[in-house]
Amino acid sequence: MNNQKQSNHWKSMLPSTFNWLNDCSIEGTSNEVQGAHHLILLSESSDQKSFTVDAPGLAEAQKNELAAQAKAYGMKKGSSLTGVMVEGTPYLLAWAPSLEVSSVQIGRQLGLELAKHLRGIDCQTLVLCSGEKVQGLEVLEGYIQGLYKLDSFKGNKENNGAKLPSAIKILGGSSTQTDIAQSKALGQALALTCMVEDAPANWLTPVRFSEIAKEMSEDLGIKCTIKQKEDLEALGMGSFLSVAQGSSISPQLICMEIEGDDPSQTVALVGKGLTFDVGGLCLKPAGGLEEMKYDMCGGGSVLGAAYYLGKIKPPTNVVCIIGAVENMVGEEATRPGDIFTAYNGKTIEVINTDAEGRLVLADVLAYTAEVYKPALMVDVATLTGAVLVSLGSSGAGLMANKQVAADYVLKVGRESGEPLWQLPLWPELVKEIKSDFADYKNIVSPSVKAGTIAAGTFLREFVGDTPWVHIDIAGTAWNCKVSGYPTSGASGFIVKTLANSCLQFESLN
Repeated sequence: MNNQKQSNHWKSMLPSTFNWLNDCSIEGTSNEVQGAHHLILLSESSDQKSFTVDAPGLAEAQKNELAAQAKAYGMKKGSSLTGVMVEGTPYLLAWAPSLEVSSVQIGRQLGLELAKHLRGIDCQTLVLCSGEKVQGLEVLEGYIQGLYKLDSFKGNKENNGAKLPSAIKILGGSSTQTDIAQSKALGQALALTCMVEDAPANWLTPVRFSEIAKEMSEDLGIKCTIKQKEDLEALGMGSFLSVAQGSSISPQLICMEIEGDDPSQTVALVGKGLTFDVGGLCLKPAGGLEEMKYDMCGGGSVLGAAYYLGKIKPPTNVVCIIGAVENMVGEEATRPGDIFTAYNGKTIEVINTDAEGRLVLADVLAYTAEVYKPALMVDVATLTGAVLVSLGSSGAGLMANKQVAADYVLKVGRESGEPLWQLPLWPELVKEIKSDFADYKNIVSPSVKAGTIAAGTFLREFVGDTPWVHIDIAGTAWNCKVSGYPTSGASGFIVKTLANSCLQFESLN
């Protein structure tokens, strides 16, 4: 990437889908649209000898004709998306995946497949038919994600063959204009999230990360405060600063405050923003090191949630905080065995410089809890490789200091179609994070094994009594195989859960 490309303003680097959503007309309809592409969901009849069309908005005669077409084409359960023509109108016949997942996930996957199928096809108007098994808005979410492609960093942008429709209609269901406005805002939030997560680390530095947040906030009317190295030193954030010592680029504490209808309560979203992580002096192996640009996916998700909440006003105040920093190997880099004092006065012995995310979050969580006194605080991070061993890419690990907080976020995750699984914070592990020379150490001994839970145990020591939930997205943030998500690059996983945790919040009592 040349210097001219590096200097491009971030808005010019956004994927085409971001601006397309501003121009595309999306609305509900009660009728078919002659000549438009219609997505129709099929299922087998109980005797498995005929087909059922899951589209209550269609006339019975039309559904019977489509079922006959499906049979004539030899479609069967599990068939790929198939196009048929009925009286000059193209219909795309799809099967609902036979996976035991939520309708939101099924809809998202259908949308992703639809975007792939229509690539290169001239589709001016697209109709998404709501049915009993899936809603058109759920398909729309996946379709928008399926259109995402980041080619802003190519010298010659490739023509990916995508011909985006100028109008999308939702046939059937109960989609309101408010629902549609929220879907468009979510689509843009996900496009922004995936763009910053896919961007190379020599472009998305901690400083540029803060510049994007600042300008985005100004556009949305959100208060945004940026604290740099000197500010962090004055605050006593020694744990956060220890990670930055090997880099020539100043760390950034990004604070975005969104006013809600009820200012008496605040929900806090906190993201780990390691724009690149070589592991510090405990250097990572070369294989796969290029993926460490994704170590800011927690921060990228919080940025996307802030964008969405800036568009869709939350019921309570929301603060979105990102700790952005590089973990490099400069001459002043932290050494294993060094001891630092965190924001809350506790001291930490750094045993492994590659366990840096928890060092950043320790200070940011303590600061957020003290300054904003949130009724709920949720942090999200690509924190441990161990969560992949536990859960693979099928869902993210969740830990909490209060069960009522865990139950709430787990519920929101299910409704958002983003699987979460609660892991216990065993009390026995507290002694494993105690240091002989400081209050705590940042990693447990190899014999303990429980890397994800140990990291959560460490973070819990910095949240006090604030209701707190930690979500480890190391297995779901990128190259994600979870049902309904792209299999390479950034997934945008957890943005919807973060935003909905704020939009649905009333009280944990």
